[in-house]
Amino acid sequence: MTKRKTISSAQRALPFRTKGGIFAQAHPAERFIAVGVGSLFITLSVLYIFFMFSSVMHVAARHDLAGRMSQLSADVAMLETVYLNKTQVITESYAHSLGYVQTKNHAFAKKVSTVSLQTQ
Repeated sequence: MTKRKTISSAQRALPFRTKGGIFAQAHPAERFIAVGVGSLFITLSVLYIFFMFSSVMHVAARHDLAGRMSQLSADVAMLETVYLNKTQVITESYAHSLGYVQTKNHAFAKKVSTVSLQTQ
């Protein structure tokens, strides 16, 4: 024979509709502050991830640009070498053979200035 168990009225319903956890006995201002702090934490976390990703991307872009800059510097050095080699070929006799002649009268334009900066 088993003994029958008695259940009190408080044991008949479980309190599923009541708030539990951090908000069990919280004041509305405390709830507002907790939600605000949580939102701020999530926002700052997302911003931190964004700025870290941005920093890494800028470092990678800088590395690529440094390589491109060194390549362009080498190209400029090569062009300067070609230019200097070609300027050594140009002499006065070579210019005469192409038909260039030296001018006898040099005429320069001059403008008379009416403004004087000298004090008397």
